[in-house]
Amino acid sequence: MIRFGGLERLLLALRSLVDDRVPAQVEARVARMTVLFQRRVIQRTPVDTGKLRKGWRIELGGRGLKAKGRVYNEVPYVRYVEEGTAKTAPVGMFALTLADLQAGRLA
Repeated sequence: MIRFGGLERLLLALRSLVDDRVPAQVEARVARMTVLFQRRVIQRTPVDTGKLRKGWRIELGGRGLKAKGRVYNEVPYVRYVEEGTAKTAPVGMFALTLADLQAGRLA
């Protein structure tokens, strides 16, 4: 019979490594993807006065495996530019970027 005396210590060390590093890596990845998403939306945002393009903001929240990112714009007319109106075609800067993210093209 073979005995593995250090197996429990090895498992504890590996568990500690995962517990410490994985949540931090998740937070970093969420932050990175949120910033990339914001940049792509900004690039796709049309410019007239620049107010809409300057209005894009990010918000990071949660810790570890519950990390989350949010990209938003509080300029009152952002929805009209995104979705269009009876007189203007939609630009879809947010929707197109979301499609890129879902397809894995946002790297």
